[in-house]
Amino acid sequence: MVFIILTQVGSPSSGKSSTVELLARLTGNQLNVLAMNSAMDTTELLGGFEQVSNQCETNIAKA
Repeated sequence: MVFIILTQVGSPSSGKSSTVELLARLTGNQLNVLAMNSAMDTTELLGGFEQVSNQCETNIAKA
């Protein structure tokens, strides 16, 4: 399986998305679209990492 990542830059409504959608349909390929903007961060693309401890501490209050 071959994955191709394509980034298009240009003015709004110039046909960027439509051109790629047409090419995918004509060649019988599946197209997955991810809308991005300049405010996006790598953690939004790759996900975050949260460190978790395997040890669980419990504090039981004695009455």
